[in-house]
Amino acid sequence: MKRTLKLSKSEVLSLLVIWKNWMKGPDPSKNKPDEFKELDKYSPNGLRFAFGTVLHLYLWFLSKIGLLLCINFLTIWASNLSIKHDNLWYEPFSCGMTNSYTDMGLGYLRKGDVENAIECLNKSWHVYPCPHNTSFGLKLKLYKKLKDYPEAIGAVTEYLEVWEQFKRW
Repeated sequence: MKRTLKLSKSEVLSLLVIWKNWMKGPDPSKNKPDEFKELDKYSPNGLRFAFGTVLHLYLWFLSKIGLLLCINFLTIWASNLSIKHDNLWYEPFSCGMTNSYTDMGLGYLRKGDVENAIECLNKSWHVYPCPHNTSFGLKLKLYKKLKDYPEAIGAVTEYLEVWEQFKRW
Protein backbone atom coordinates (compact mmCIF):
# COMPACT_ATOMS: atom_id res chain seq x y z
CA MET A 1 0.00 0.00 0.00
CA LYS A 2 1.36 3.41 -0.90
CA ARG A 3 2.43 5.62 1.97
CA THR A 4 -0.15 8.38 2.22
CA LEU A 5 -0.33 9.40 5.87
CA LYS A 6 0.93 12.89 6.65
CA LEU A 7 0.20 14.19 10.12
CA SER A 8 0.02 17.85 11.10
CA LYS A 9 1.35 19.09 14.43
CA SER A 10 -2.16 19.31 15.90
CA GLU A 11 -2.89 15.75 14.75
CA VAL A 12 0.31 14.44 16.32
CA LEU A 13 -0.43 16.19 19.62
CA SER A 14 -4.04 15.02 19.55
CA LEU A 15 -2.90 11.44 18.95
CA LEU A 16 -0.63 11.71 21.98
CA VAL A 17 -3.62 12.56 24.19
CA ILE A 18 -5.62 9.70 22.69
CA TRP A 19 -2.62 7.38 23.22
CA LYS A 20 -2.28 8.36 26.87
CA ASN A 21 -5.96 7.82 27.57
CA TRP A 22 -5.91 4.50 25.72
CA MET A 23 -2.90 3.18 27.64
CA LYS A 24 -4.39 4.27 30.99
CA GLY A 25 -7.81 2.88 30.16
CA PRO A 26 -9.21 -0.58 30.89
CA ASP A 27 -7.64 -3.44 28.92
CA PRO A 28 -5.85 -1.49 26.15
CA SER A 29 -5.33 -4.63 24.06
CA LYS A 30 -9.09 -4.86 23.51
CA ASN A 31 -9.98 -1.18 23.32
CA LYS A 32 -7.93 0.21 20.44
CA PRO A 33 -9.12 3.71 19.48
CA ASP A 34 -10.38 4.22 15.94
CA GLU A 35 -7.49 6.61 15.25
CA PHE A 36 -5.05 3.75 15.77
CA LYS A 37 -7.19 1.10 14.06
CA GLU A 38 -6.60 3.11 10.87
CA LEU A 39 -2.95 2.05 11.03
CA ASP A 40 -3.93 -1.63 10.82
CA LYS A 41 -4.64 -1.27 7.11
CA TYR A 42 -1.03 -0.17 6.60
CA SER A 43 0.55 -2.90 8.72
CA PRO A 44 1.97 -5.87 6.84
CA ASN A 45 1.13 -9.48 7.54
CA GLY A 46 2.40 -12.87 6.45
CA LEU A 47 5.24 -12.78 3.96
CA ARG A 48 5.14 -9.00 3.71
CA PHE A 49 5.74 -8.82 7.45
CA ALA A 50 8.68 -11.24 7.25
CA PHE A 51 10.18 -9.49 4.23
CA GLY A 52 9.61 -6.07 5.80
CA THR A 53 11.29 -7.07 9.05
CA VAL A 54 14.37 -8.40 7.26
CA LEU A 55 14.50 -5.39 4.94
CA HIS A 56 14.19 -2.84 7.74
CA LEU A 57 16.74 -4.54 9.96
CA TYR A 58 19.16 -4.68 7.04
CA LEU A 59 18.61 -1.00 6.19
CA TRP A 60 18.90 -0.03 9.85
CA PHE A 61 22.23 -1.88 10.02
CA LEU A 62 23.53 -0.16 6.87
CA SER A 63 22.46 3.23 8.17
CA LYS A 64 24.25 2.69 11.48
CA ILE A 65 27.39 1.42 9.71
CA GLY A 66 27.28 4.55 7.54
CA LEU A 67 27.04 6.75 10.64
CA LEU A 68 29.80 4.87 12.44
CA LEU A 69 32.20 4.95 9.50
CA CYS A 70 31.16 8.41 8.26
CA ILE A 71 29.89 7.00 4.96
CA ASN A 72 27.21 9.63 4.53
CA PHE A 73 25.81 8.46 1.20
CA LEU A 74 25.21 5.00 2.73
CA THR A 75 23.39 6.45 5.73
CA ILE A 76 21.23 8.68 3.53
CA TRP A 77 20.49 5.94 1.01
CA ALA A 78 19.59 3.30 3.62
CA SER A 79 17.48 5.74 5.64
CA ASN A 80 15.65 6.95 2.55
CA LEU A 81 14.81 3.38 1.53
CA SER A 82 13.63 2.63 5.05
CA ILE A 83 11.26 5.61 4.90
CA LYS A 84 10.11 4.68 1.40
CA HIS A 85 9.24 1.16 2.58
CA ASP A 86 7.96 2.15 6.01
CA ASN A 87 4.63 0.46 5.22
CA LEU A 88 6.45 -2.89 5.42
CA TRP A 89 7.51 -2.31 9.04
CA TYR A 90 5.34 -3.79 11.78
CA GLU A 91 4.75 -0.33 13.27
CA PRO A 92 4.34 1.94 10.25
CA PHE A 93 4.41 5.73 10.64
CA SER A 94 5.95 5.63 14.10
CA CYS A 95 9.35 5.25 15.78
CA GLY A 96 11.06 3.52 12.85
CA MET A 97 10.29 6.51 10.67
CA THR A 98 11.58 8.88 13.35
CA ASN A 99 14.83 6.92 13.56
CA SER A 100 15.28 6.89 9.79
CA TYR A 101 14.73 10.64 9.44
CA THR A 102 17.13 11.26 12.33
CA ASP A 103 19.88 9.12 10.77
CA MET A 104 19.32 10.63 7.33
CA GLY A 105 19.49 14.13 8.80
CA LEU A 106 22.77 13.28 10.55
CA GLY A 107 24.14 12.03 7.23
CA TYR A 108 23.12 15.25 5.48
CA LEU A 109 24.58 17.37 8.25
CA ARG A 110 27.93 15.57 8.02
CA LYS A 111 27.91 16.33 4.28
CA GLY A 112 27.35 19.99 5.10
CA ASP A 113 23.77 19.99 3.78
CA VAL A 114 22.10 21.85 6.65
CA GLU A 115 18.92 22.54 4.68
CA ASN A 116 18.15 18.84 4.16
CA ALA A 117 19.13 18.06 7.76
CA ILE A 118 16.57 20.63 8.95
CA GLU A 119 13.95 19.09 6.67
CA CYS A 120 14.68 15.67 8.19
CA LEU A 121 14.29 17.08 11.71
CA ASN A 122 10.96 18.62 10.71
CA LYS A 123 9.68 15.35 9.27
CA SER A 124 10.98 13.13 12.04
CA TRP A 125 8.24 13.91 14.55
CA HIS A 126 5.23 13.71 12.21
CA VAL A 127 4.52 10.19 13.43
CA TYR A 128 2.02 8.11 15.34
CA PRO A 129 2.74 7.49 19.02
CA CYS A 130 3.96 3.98 19.76
CA PRO A 131 5.41 2.20 22.82
CA HIS A 132 8.95 3.22 21.85
CA ASN A 133 8.58 6.91 21.13
CA THR A 134 6.27 7.51 24.10
CA SER A 135 8.44 5.58 26.56
CA PHE A 136 11.87 6.69 25.41
CA GLY A 137 10.89 9.87 23.60
CA LEU A 138 11.85 11.15 20.18
CA LYS A 139 15.52 10.99 19.21
CA LEU A 140 17.64 13.99 20.19
CA LYS A 141 20.86 13.42 18.22
CA LEU A 142 19.91 15.51 15.20
CA TYR A 143 18.27 18.16 17.37
CA LYS A 144 21.46 18.52 19.43
CA LYS A 145 23.62 18.87 16.33
CA LEU A 146 21.33 21.40 14.64
CA LYS A 147 20.73 23.69 17.62
CA ASP A 148 24.07 25.41 16.93
CA TYR A 149 22.95 26.49 13.44
CA PRO A 150 21.10 29.84 13.35
CA GLU A 151 19.12 28.81 10.27
CA ALA A 152 17.72 25.82 12.20
CA ILE A 153 16.38 27.74 15.21
CA GLY A 154 12.71 27.51 14.14
CA ALA A 155 12.87 23.78 13.46
CA VAL A 156 14.88 23.12 16.64
CA THR A 157 12.41 25.11 18.78
CA GLU A 158 9.42 23.26 17.34
CA TYR A 159 11.13 19.88 17.71
CA LEU A 160 11.88 20.55 21.37
CA GLU A 161 8.25 21.53 21.95
CA VAL A 162 6.98 18.30 20.38
CA TRP A 163 9.71 16.26 22.10
CA GLU A 164 8.52 17.54 25.47
CA GLN A 165 4.99 16.43 24.63
CA PHE A 166 6.18 12.93 23.72
CA LYS A 167 8.35 12.74 26.82
CA ARG A 168 5.50 13.85 29.05
CA TRP A 169 3.57 10.67 28.38
